[in-house]
Amino acid sequence: MNISTELLEKFAHDSGIEIWGLASIPDDWINQLKVYYKIDLKEQTGLFYVWTEAFYIELLLARIEDLLTEAESHTVKKTAIDSLLHMTSLLAKNEKHDNEASDYVSDLIYGYIDNSRKEQKKPGVTITNAFIESLTKSHTYAKIPKVILMKYIESKIELFEEQNFRKKLVRMSEQ
Repeated sequence: MNISTELLEKFAHDSGIEIWGLASIPDDWINQLKVYYKIDLKEQTGLFYVWTEAFYIELLLARIEDLLTEAESHTVKKTAIDSLLHMTSLLAKNEKHDNEASDYVSDLIYGYIDNSRKEQKKPGVTITNAFIESLTKSHTYAKIPKVILMKYIESKIELFEEQNFRKKLVRMSEQ
């Protein structure tokens, strides 16, 4: 693909901010877990949100990697995550908390993505399978029935696909 570094970084930055908005956990879903399954995520929704951000970054890369070189793909990943971290830092109350929050979120996102990539090397394991497995192995989220997690994932994939990130990148490269 013939795209300048500047446009690629703009695409990644804009995509990261979109992902930050798309990753929100619907209150009705959290309430349904509480009412129907007696699962109260309490403070754990923040971690679930970060997990969703990492899932979206993986989907973004999967949808466009065939258009990019390895270096360009790395640029998209890093820039999109940096945008997510910037949005996280805007919510922090002070500089010390800002740096700690960004470092913590960064470690989580990169950890989720690294684990997903390792799992995907196994035969038949997809991004979705890898992320579902990471949740079902978690002490906190293992209580959520797998069928409910799959419905959540399917709704998030549908929302992601509506954004058509691939088409946006192709259009930018044609400018």
